[in-house]
Amino acid sequence: MKRGFAIGLVILVSVASHTMAIAAEEKGGSDITLKDLTLGETLLGDRYSLEDLRNHVVLVEFWGVNCPPCIASIPKLSKWQDEYKSKGLVVIGIHCQRASDDEVKALAKQKGATYTIVASGRVAGSNFSGIPHCFLFDSTGECVYEGSPFRAEAHIKDALSRAPFAALGERELVKLKPISEALKRGMPPAQALKKAQDRLNSPDAETAEEAKYIVDALTTWGRKLIDDAMGAKDSDPVRCMTGLHVIRKNFEGTDLANLASSKIAELKKDAEFQTELKASRILGGITGLEDTLTRARESESTTSASFRKRNYAALSTMRKGVVMLQKKYPDAKATLYALSIGEKYALFKK
Repeated sequence: MKRGFAIGLVILVSVASHTMAIAAEEKGGSDITLKDLTLGETLLGDRYSLEDLRNHVVLVEFWGVNCPPCIASIPKLSKWQDEYKSKGLVVIGIHCQRASDDEVKALAKQKGATYTIVASGRVAGSNFSGIPHCFLFDSTGECVYEGSPFRAEAHIKDALSRAPFAALGERELVKLKPISEALKRGMPPAQALKKAQDRLNSPDAETAEEAKYIVDALTTWGRKLIDDAMGAKDSDPVRCMTGLHVIRKNFEGTDLANLASSKIAELKKDAEFQTELKASRILGGITGLEDTLTRARESESTTSASFRKRNYAALSTMRKGVVMLQKKYPDAKATLYALSIGEKYALFKK
């Protein structure tokens, strides 16, 4: 009985955040950045300041020791921290339930947490209420994903592939090491590119060669990012547009930024793409809510009377999102996918 109550509470608490998420997606997403993050006392792992996190991909999860889905996410976050740390990922867990520091540390250690755990913290401007809930910040400090940690990995990989220090690969520079080190500390790739271009005609052959390597690497990397973003035009319009905006910001004042801007301008004139983009943003709120329901139902049928009764509020919220898509974007691919979710949960069953 207690277990069922706890699961039901998790679902109901999540409803409000997903309802707001759908509305926020309709407006185009969040303006939250890494600067809005405040960290409390470090209980486990490395201690970070916002300056330390510059130019890194940062995953922040709000969790609690009395939240079963939160505890279930610890091994997954630990795996990502271990696997992607060398590529610049930093994972931080912010505990946000009532518990002593010792209780939090003991449970985190027991579950094998390998990432930083802090006792308190907040993201200014956020309005979520259900946990676990995460924010993913890319290397520019922009929030590129918000929602369930169980859907974050693809977004993490995408953000890491766009991190500037990934561009130079494994090569250790000698003469121009300050440029590579500056990239790691947060220098915008546009600035690094310009610095390297200034050294292309250096009388020192090694310096000139390293400068050419940096210019070629950053240019190739930037063009690949643009190609990757455009490659997602039909399958993931949100990722496509977000990627182009990040590239334009990262390479401001360069030919790569101009190319990204031209692609953005083209897409803004593409009525079909704009429809899919807006519909996909609404769909994001629906699929986020589905994640919560999926974790709670275990083996229970999604159309059973007991499941529908216990999760009435969540299913009602999901239904409103599907109706919104049908009304505004009836022919969008995102709407078709949302309707398949509707069938799975019998949202329109009388």
